[in-house]
Amino acid sequence: MSFIGSPATPTGRGTALNSSQRLSSSQGAGGRIEKEEWIADGPKKIVIETKETIFKPTTPETGPQAPVIPQRWLGGDEQRRLIIWAIALIELWDAAAPHFTSDLPTTLSSAARIRGPVSAALWGVAEFVLLGLISLLRVPGFSPMPSKPVGILLLVLLLAGWNLLCWFVADPRAFIPTVRMFVHLGEEGFFWGWLYMIGHFIKRITVGAPEHIQGIHHIRMLPYSTATINPSSFTYCIPQGSREPMYIPVLFNNSDPDQVAYRTSSLVDGENGKNQTHSVYASHMKVAKSHRGFSLSRDEGDEEDEAETIRDLVRASKQLDAAKLSSIKAADSLLAPLAITLKDTESIRFLEIKEPSVVTLLKVVDKHGDRFNVNPHREAVIYECPSGGDFVETNKKGKTVTYPGVKDAPPELRCVGSEDLVNFQVRGVAPLHVTYNRIVDGSVVSGGEVKGIEDEQPDELFSRVSKMHNVPLRLRHDLIGTEEITLASVVDGLGNTHTPTGPGSTMAFNVLQKRSVSFNCPRPIELLVGGAAKLPVELHGSASKGLSVNYTFTNAAGGVTARNLEVTDQRAYIDVHEPGKFTLQSVGGISNDVGSAVAFEFTGTPPYTVFYTEQKKGSPAVKKQHVFRGAGGELVLKPEREGKYTYTFSGLNDARYTNIPIDYPAIHQVVRPPASVILTGSKHRQLYHCSPDEVGVELDVQGNDPLKLQYRTNWAGQSMNTTVPIKSGKQVLSVPVPKELHAYTGASGRFVITLVSVEDSNGCVKRLQSQQIDVDIDRHTPSARFAASERVTIKEGSQVNAALRFTGNGPWTLEYTLDGKPQPAFKTRESNSQLQLKQKGLYVLTSVRDAHCPGDIDEFDAKYSVDFLPKPVASLAESSFIKSVGNGKYRTSGVCSGQEEGAAIAFEGASPFAISYKGYVDNSGGQTSVLNSAQNTGVLHLASEKPGTYLYKFFKLTDSNYEDTKVDFSLEHTVHGRPSGIFSRQNTLNLCRDTKLETNAKLKLTGQPPFTVTLGVRRPASAELIEHKVQVPGREWDVELDETVAAVGRYEIVLLEVADASGCPYAPASADSIATPVDVVETARVVPLSKDQDVCVGQTLNFELQGKSPWLVEYEWQGRRYEVTSSSARFTREAEKPGVFQIHSVALKDRRGQAQCKRTIDGLSKTVHPLPSVRIQDGTQHLHEGDQPAIFGVKFQGTPPFTFTYVRFEMSNGKKKVEETLTISEIWEYEYWISSSTPGDYEVTSIADKYCRFPPLGAREDV
Repeated sequence: MSFIGSPATPTGRGTALNSSQRLSSSQGAGGRIEKEEWIADGPKKIVIETKETIFKPTTPETGPQAPVIPQRWLGGDEQRRLIIWAIALIELWDAAAPHFTSDLPTTLSSAARIRGPVSAALWGVAEFVLLGLISLLRVPGFSPMPSKPVGILLLVLLLAGWNLLCWFVADPRAFIPTVRMFVHLGEEGFFWGWLYMIGHFIKRITVGAPEHIQGIHHIRMLPYSTATINPSSFTYCIPQGSREPMYIPVLFNNSDPDQVAYRTSSLVDGENGKNQTHSVYASHMKVAKSHRGFSLSRDEGDEEDEAETIRDLVRASKQLDAAKLSSIKAADSLLAPLAITLKDTESIRFLEIKEPSVVTLLKVVDKHGDRFNVNPHREAVIYECPSGGDFVETNKKGKTVTYPGVKDAPPELRCVGSEDLVNFQVRGVAPLHVTYNRIVDGSVVSGGEVKGIEDEQPDELFSRVSKMHNVPLRLRHDLIGTEEITLASVVDGLGNTHTPTGPGSTMAFNVLQKRSVSFNCPRPIELLVGGAAKLPVELHGSASKGLSVNYTFTNAAGGVTARNLEVTDQRAYIDVHEPGKFTLQSVGGISNDVGSAVAFEFTGTPPYTVFYTEQKKGSPAVKKQHVFRGAGGELVLKPEREGKYTYTFSGLNDARYTNIPIDYPAIHQVVRPPASVILTGSKHRQLYHCSPDEVGVELDVQGNDPLKLQYRTNWAGQSMNTTVPIKSGKQVLSVPVPKELHAYTGASGRFVITLVSVEDSNGCVKRLQSQQIDVDIDRHTPSARFAASERVTIKEGSQVNAALRFTGNGPWTLEYTLDGKPQPAFKTRESNSQLQLKQKGLYVLTSVRDAHCPGDIDEFDAKYSVDFLPKPVASLAESSFIKSVGNGKYRTSGVCSGQEEGAAIAFEGASPFAISYKGYVDNSGGQTSVLNSAQNTGVLHLASEKPGTYLYKFFKLTDSNYEDTKVDFSLEHTVHGRPSGIFSRQNTLNLCRDTKLETNAKLKLTGQPPFTVTLGVRRPASAELIEHKVQVPGREWDVELDETVAAVGRYEIVLLEVADASGCPYAPASADSIATPVDVVETARVVPLSKDQDVCVGQTLNFELQGKSPWLVEYEWQGRRYEVTSSSARFTREAEKPGVFQIHSVALKDRRGQAQCKRTIDGLSKTVHPLPSVRIQDGTQHLHEGDQPAIFGVKFQGTPPFTFTYVRFEMSNGKKKVEETLTISEIWEYEYWISSSTPGDYEVTSIADKYCRFPPLGAREDV
């Protein structure tokens, strides 16, 4: 989508010509100048031809080369003065920087100043290279000549002398004749510091300082122009498939549109929700200007014809009352808006829409590119008009087709009182409402309606979409005659009405009364020999249409003949010429429950073959044939299964001719089977104690329901007949058992069930062949018990066999418990069996089941008890010397070497006893030994000669009953040596004054930890020992004492005494191994000069170094660690980037360049925060009078809360004139929105966040 218009001027009006110009010129060899201008119709190129001018260069004369900088830019004197001033400034830095400069960048150390021979020499080389570069500029009277080496030599000596002088000014002590003159040869950082400083300055010159305040927002006031679609809020309706477009009015105010952009959201089923964006020029839209101007064409026509057309349309619009219409149709869409009274500043144009959709305006611009204020809450909804209203049905292919109508299809026959479920289709916007009329014999008898036709769609957009609905309608035919159901109207959810007029909107039925036929003869008809008679047949029901009655005639010889009678009145007659029996078979396809016999008489040459088909309703036809050997015969049509059958005769063959057609009407008959009952289950049954008191008899029953079955039961010389109602089909009949044989009696016997007869619904009784079921009954209860309840004692590992007794029918399943816990079930087929018992405890029988039923347990013989002979037991006797530590482990309190001790072992069982054990010394050994004892207590003598840990593991015990009983317990015995200690490593660290007495000496201890160590500290120039007692958990300890060394000199730490956990006496070592020296030297410190933890980029970090110079300072910045040397007590760094500046340590630098008295600094850090930035939304907003205020954003970078100041200014004579200044504070978000209706230019002048402000206070704010 694109908008075409000229750019806007600050006043909101576009210029007609030269609103923007671009001028480009180029001159080539041909002197062609091209000038391109931008005017209202687009860019135009103007070509100006010039004459070619050729300049021929002159040959230069031999002489000195011209300066690199042309003298027309800078004269020779000016170039010399500029270079002299630059060199003077550099040398002034060289001499004065060490004394007056303290705000170097962070990564620029103090090595950038002359303070040693290396820095002085590097300064001299740099200055010489600089002069060499100056000579390449060929400055007149200033560049040294290579042909004069003496001058160059004097220049080098002059520079060297000057740098020595600067070194002397910076550090006079360095010139004292000592070896310290060469200390600074190892200074680091000089090269990289200067390289960084040069790069820093170049970056500031080329790139410039970062911009922290950006953007200017312009607000311009324009006339208030509006665009409103569908100003009267009409609803529109367009028929399905219509090609006539719908015209949607758009009301414009205060300006003429140039281009209109709008969006359509499709309301076509299947494409609903599909959005499309359109753009149309206003010149292509139909126009309605009040009632004075209206055009139906895009081109201007004849004014008189147009005026006449307008008068006609206005007259038609007055007759059209749009307020009373549910929706505006396409034909009225141009007329409805004419009823609106337009102001002089208003006009109406129409959008052309061709399909159902929701139309909303997106953007409207005039010819200057200024935007209209589009009403955001207006839309035009073009619905699809309701349609349909046709009855539908399903054809043979399963497709839904429209009902052909009463003219193309005859009325369908229905019997009075029947019902139909028909379907019709309607289309429209839900919910739909359909009305219909019921017409019988040309008169409207009733009407009906169907409401609430809709889909379950919660989406609002779907509710606007027109959809096809298939609606069921239930009809009841309760009146006789020609009945028509006509759909009268279809009303959609908006009130639009459609009247169905198609042939499918009406469905017709011919409703008839139900009819039947019967003989009307109260007594048999007498027929004279050779005479004739008439047999009356009476029709009950309507005789408006004839019907066919099928009947059979059976003569005196038994021959059956099928015949047909056409009945066209309430009474008809059958002509009778011979005696016999007449039977009505069917009327309209309804047959009696009899078979059919067809008699044939043939002429020709036998044998005769009759071909016919038998077709059961719902099944395919079966071709059959029958052969007759004589000149006549009878064919009995008797199907094997029940159902409705139709017999059709097709042809005849004799000995000479074939396929002779037979013209005989079809025969219809209904076959119902005779009643029968068959036993389908087992003929022999058994009932047990747990069986129910009834027998289920499986039956297969056939016949016409309801049926009655008679059966007989016999038992113990008694019998009884019983009749029960049954139904056809497979079923189970429950026959009760006589009370004498019920389960609770416990009796046994035989029971017989015999089927006697079955009676169907017609009262026909059929005797059944002998079918009986024999039932054997045994009601005895199975049981189980132990042969005798016993209590036995066995040796562990052996077993006992407990005798069991069962009654009942095997196999048996026995369940039992051991000490209340269920055990695996025991199964046996023997009534006298044995249960093998291996575990001790009380065995209790809980339940038994034989092959058929659960049984009883004899409670007097249900228990059996088994015990084991006790096994020997051994254990250590606890005392103050021996303690248990759990899990069969014991431990002695330990003895000092040389002390005798023993351990008592207690035995239980049958003496004598022997216990085996293995002995280990310090996890080695493993020798097996045996301790024998005839008493219940034995004594084990413990080792005590050598220090160490002794372990006794006991694993086997023997008494007179059991030879090998496993035991698992152990005794840990410790023999302690006398504690002692030595300094295994002497101290080599020098401590700083006022620090803790922490050394790298290591004390090695022997004995049982934990230890209590007594140390003595001898201070410098003192003979007194200050004692310290320290608890040491292990056998090695790094010597660290809680004492601050306050004096400079040598300390001495002496080991006085060691006590361990064993309590054994101390054994001192040699004197030279129980003392270590400690040297204490001076320390270094660093102190911040400001208490501010948070600083901003651009500020300076100042620290003061305490101690003796020079210092080594280690700090971290930007993720990297630096170690620099500082000879000044004031340590400064510039915070040029955001980050965390942290000093980790400070130390004194000794003569070897090593760190001395290094102090680790914790928590000395400064957080450098970035300067906040602000950007006001660039651009220009044009406001009309009455518009909503302009809203534009201000975005921040930094740490909230933010405070910013902005101004509104106007340009006056090329200068800014500030009209308003506002300050907004406490902004916690990163974006702030300014709302204003006042025209002007808006610009931010200052920004501050939680930590920093830009520009800093004191700096000039250019507003």
